[in-house]
Amino acid sequence: MLYTPLVFAEAINDPTQPWRSESVVESVTQEDVTYQVSSIIKRRVGSSAIVNGQQVEVGDVIEGARVQKIERGRVLLQIKERQHWVVLSQVSGLKKSR
Repeated sequence: MLYTPLVFAEAINDPTQPWRSESVVESVTQEDVTYQVSSIIKRRVGSSAIVNGQQVEVGDVIEGARVQKIERGRVLLQIKERQHWVVLSQVSGLKKSR
């Protein structure tokens, strides 16, 4: 018989992906969904935000959450019966704009 030692796999970071800060990023989780705001675009008429890589406006639904409000630096999401503020991610390379 041949015995093999028990080996544990270690997570390897994909070097082709953008670098992500190890700092805490405020996000909201709904079951298996995490919401992250990476950009907010303020315009004279209406605003939009990039949430989980998709552009959304007030009233849009993204992965089960309805966008209630978009403010400077944060987005209000309605998830089931609760409302949650998700702040703009502070990941390197992203900046708040006025």
